[in-house]
Amino acid sequence: MTLQGEYVPSKAQWVRDQVEKFEATDGREANTLPGTDYPIVVITSRGAKSGNLRKNPVMRVERDGIY
Repeated sequence: MTLQGEYVPSKAQWVRDQVEKFEATDGREANTLPGTDYPIVVITSRGAKSGNLRKNPVMRVERDGIY
């Protein structure tokens, strides 16, 4: 299911920059948490009240073979 709504970029500049670069390069760049080697994924969520779409980089963490 594709989320519908207006995309509202993060108020944090580093999040906006990372999401933009990650998406522009299909994840080849900006694919780690800044200043670390921790891989990230970008999740898209929709605000319960506003209905606006948000995109956030989150760490992809493996523990005992499970992400």
